[in-house]
Amino acid sequence: PILVPGDLFKGDPLMAVPISAQHTVAGILRVGGKPGKPFAREELRLLDILGSLASLALDNSVLFNQVQDSALRDGLTGLLTHRAFQESLESAILESSRYNQPLSLILTDVDHFKSINDNYGHQAGDEILQGFAHILARNVREVDVVARYGGEEFVLILLQTNHRDAMEIAEHLRLDLEAQRFEVGGKVINMTGSFGVATFPDDSTSSQQLIRQADQRLYAAKQAGRNQVRGKVA
Repeated sequence: PILVPGDLFKGDPLMAVPISAQHTVAGILRVGGKPGKPFAREELRLLDILGSLASLALDNSVLFNQVQDSALRDGLTGLLTHRAFQESLESAILESSRYNQPLSLILTDVDHFKSINDNYGHQAGDEILQGFAHILARNVREVDVVARYGGEEFVLILLQTNHRDAMEIAEHLRLDLEAQRFEVGGKVINMTGSFGVATFPDDSTSSQQLIRQADQRLYAAKQAGRNQVRGKVA
């Protein structure tokens, strides 16, 4: 601990110990004493112990948050994980229901992704997924949710977005992806994606049914030749 005599600043004696986290000083634990009464050695030792315990607790808190974040973020793309998406969707549906607002879901995946892995290797496939994730993330608002649904599939939660607007957003994403040129291993690869759109509450008020609707429409887009957007049939 740092000991400051009371007469140094014409005030009460003071002792302080730094509190650190991840090898960085995050704060200071200070204890004031009585005028004219120096701190005992036991008090200095106690403050030192308290400072160490506080630093340990702060370190553990930082590590816990890092572990939580790694569980919620996909290691390859940096997007939310499937679990985080499920939790976000449940919360979003509750909020949309409370305020009588629409919510749209876009389920998408990279067309012919298996052939990319087969022909160029998994490293190339990873780079394609990262590029696709970047395109999705840069085209939505901060309030929206973008997650890796699994494998080459991604999902978006568009808050306060009706079906027509969601279809337009999906088409914009499709065109953006189609226009990209991915350079992998010295070769340029053109990529496309297929999209399925479902909307709360028009299609369903259940999160699982909403996902199922979007998945069925994604499948329809792929069956129709891929590189398409499919939504509710008017």
